[in-house]
Amino acid sequence: MPGIPDLGERVFRANPSYGLVLYDRLPAEEKSALASLASDPDFYGVLRPGASGLNLKSVNRDVALLFSSLSTPGRMPGYVRTELGGSYESFVAQLVLDQVLQVEHEAVFVCGAEAQRLFAIEEEKTKPGSRIAGLSQAAVKHAQCLEITEVSVLAARMYFHNREPASPRLISNFPTEKEVAERLGVLEGTESGDRMKQKWSEVPPDPDGPGWRVWTSKRGRNGKSRFGYKLYVSPRTEALPEAFSATAKTFEETGVRQFKVGRDIYSIVRPDKLVAYFLTQEQLRETAERLYARLGGMAAHGVPFTCELHGDGLLSWGMDPPKRTQVLPWQERQSWRLWVVNRLATALLAAKAQTAHAVEPWKFAIDRVRLDGIETNSWTPSPDIFQRVNET
Repeated sequence: MPGIPDLGERVFRANPSYGLVLYDRLPAEEKSALASLASDPDFYGVLRPGASGLNLKSVNRDVALLFSSLSTPGRMPGYVRTELGGSYESFVAQLVLDQVLQVEHEAVFVCGAEAQRLFAIEEEKTKPGSRIAGLSQAAVKHAQCLEITEVSVLAARMYFHNREPASPRLISNFPTEKEVAERLGVLEGTESGDRMKQKWSEVPPDPDGPGWRVWTSKRGRNGKSRFGYKLYVSPRTEALPEAFSATAKTFEETGVRQFKVGRDIYSIVRPDKLVAYFLTQEQLRETAERLYARLGGMAAHGVPFTCELHGDGLLSWGMDPPKRTQVLPWQERQSWRLWVVNRLATALLAAKAQTAHAVEPWKFAIDRVRLDGIETNSWTPSPDIFQRVNET
């Protein structure tokens, strides 16, 4: 990943709009809210913003030390390059774009979108290389135009991008949960539903996710790994019954442990309407190849912010983050797509809050998640993405 040219010769400083506060010195209410982070031996405290447009950030001891070291402007300390090796440039670039640090350029200290011009990201690496990548870029461009100032709300708009409208025709085809179950062949008491029950155990509805029907295999141990891989099966809504039948059969053949499908019309019009979980990427790809042999040519919907597998958007994958990547403890564990859009929304709003920048906010946001380890021309995550992300 290209970084700031002549990085070793540049002068940096801690962003004076942030104040570094040790956890022990936080007010009791804030300490209580951050209590789960306090158990991490690397946790130091928070960067508290003193200017609008900045977000509260939790920081580990390494970032806190670097921030303190650069309270007086100077070159990047030598120990940073020594300890980080090949990830040095990416690490520093993330801190500059996230406005934790500022870098001197033409006698002015800049950060965030104002520092974007210092980064040499090749244009061809930002061009969509697949149908899904095009959908993803369109979602970010659309989000830039919205007058939304809350990260969670803006992230949700990107997350829900490319849903099909629940048209009168679709509602008439799938009017109730029972009708959806019957069309999918999972309704109890029917021949197909009873066959399904022989192979799979349906999990009771989750109060936090009532829109899903979830099944676990009756063969062997169930559960997901800490770094769970997800296969998205995304046919157009009208084709879902046909796709579901072939998908359930394939999942049984390849030993899939758990999968889910939308429970009602409003869940099956979303692009990520049918999702399976895997322990390894190898198993995911093996299942996808077998499944595509059955579904290839079916009208595809396409799930934004996932990595396309066969060129038409029908099948794609993602990789759920481990719990430790949550910024603050009151946030629930995020799915792959929610993790991505939250980071995009944060970068978008930060860029829009800065008036002096030479790049559009949508492009800044996409370039920012590239530094996290996502090849945004295909939305492929690097294998070590959750090790390289700065914990800020």
